[in-house]
Amino acid sequence: MSWPDITVVDACVRHDGRGGSPTAVTDDDPAATDADRRAVAAAAGTSHTAFLGPGRTPDGGWPVRFFTATAELSGCGHGTVAAQAVRLTRTALSELNDRQHTGGRTFDTVAIRRPAGIEVWFDQGLVALGRVSEVDLDVSRSTSWGGTI
Repeated sequence: MSWPDITVVDACVRHDGRGGSPTAVTDDDPAATDADRRAVAAAAGTSHTAFLGPGRTPDGGWPVRFFTATAELSGCGHGTVAAQAVRLTRTALSELNDRQHTGGRTFDTVAIRRPAGIEVWFDQGLVALGRVSEVDLDVSRSTSWGGTI
């Protein structure tokens, strides 16, 4: 599958211009499979891709889906920043106040043109903290890294 217009956004760059998280952003293709979507990040040289869906959801959000090379993500902060920055650049507006639908949730977004770049704000939702058990660590060590830490 061919993706004609992919933009790579260096999301969340520090004020000194360093750091950031390169994120690919493209319009979603309804004919694409999830395997097609997973392939985009690898082809673009990024860890993840934001796919901008067509039209709005019934609650007024613009659909955005996120994929890594291995899976779909239910949410992605860097990806949200990148998606909203691209949406702003497609307008002549200096500020875009809107809504995004991702992972079964719709939330407010604000993208603002600044002299040094685009600033994005969004409602990230609640944060849940949890403890990791030794069993979880043992499983992670053996499956994620192929060995022990």
